[in-house]
Amino acid sequence: MKTTKVFHGIGRLLQGVLICRVLPDVDIARLLERLNEKLDSGYIPNFANMPDVIRFLEDIYNIKLREPVYLFTEYRKRIKEMNKKHALKLVEKNKTFLRTIREVE
Repeated sequence: MKTTKVFHGIGRLLQGVLICRVLPDVDIARLLERLNEKLDSGYIPNFANMPDVIRFLEDIYNIKLREPVYLFTEYRKRIKEMNKKHALKLVEKNKTFLRTIREVE
């Protein structure tokens, strides 16, 4: 009977893999293979936040690669784009709200 190890923070690690799946130039099979090797070795840090997870995944992904893939840089770009879109939506909602108040007055 094979026993499995339980790692704390595995949910955050899986979220990081899902995020990396949609980043450009990422071979998800390679990422999963490298991650599986790391899990088998028994060492997985307890991640404090998602940027730490993405950095960890970038480090293991780029092992033995001539041309590294910058997962963290791409992740930051995506987050920045999402924040900008969210901010624009909030501004538009605020404008609509102010127009509604003016109309009521």
